[in-house]
Amino acid sequence: MNLERSILITLAAHESTLQQIKSLTAEIGLHLGRCESRYELIGPKPVNESPELGDLPWPNGSEEHWNILYDEKNRRKTHMWDAFREWSQDEDRGLNDEEVMDYLLKRGCVHCTRAFYFVRERKKARRDLGNFRRSLRALGKSAIKALEPKR
Repeated sequence: MNLERSILITLAAHESTLQQIKSLTAEIGLHLGRCESRYELIGPKPVNESPELGDLPWPNGSEEHWNILYDEKNRRKTHMWDAFREWSQDEDRGLNDEEVMDYLLKRGCVHCTRAFYFVRERKKARRDLGNFRRSLRALGKSAIKALEPKR
């Protein structure tokens, strides 16, 4: 295979992987947004006395609700957020992927479990992206050698 073709194939694979990572990130956000962790601390949605005006937002965005649902860095406190803050019972370390999955399954949150599946897929895609970047560097070095005048 000639150098130009190798470069084009690697560039296309690199771009495809970037798009896959972007798509997986959107999926993660979508599923985490559906998690209802800590809603029980807010209480039930109030009765809408004026249904003609549409649904009331719930949670309502008050500072009280915000402090219950979000951490100091404005990250949503989901079941997955909790799992990443858990420590292994055996060792002084965070949970590994298998332990996180077990934690999420015990909590019974379909949304966080699906989000974590996409997190794991994104990890694989990022690893692939690193491999493509190394390939692009190697191809760039080959291109430089090919363009150097022969002595």
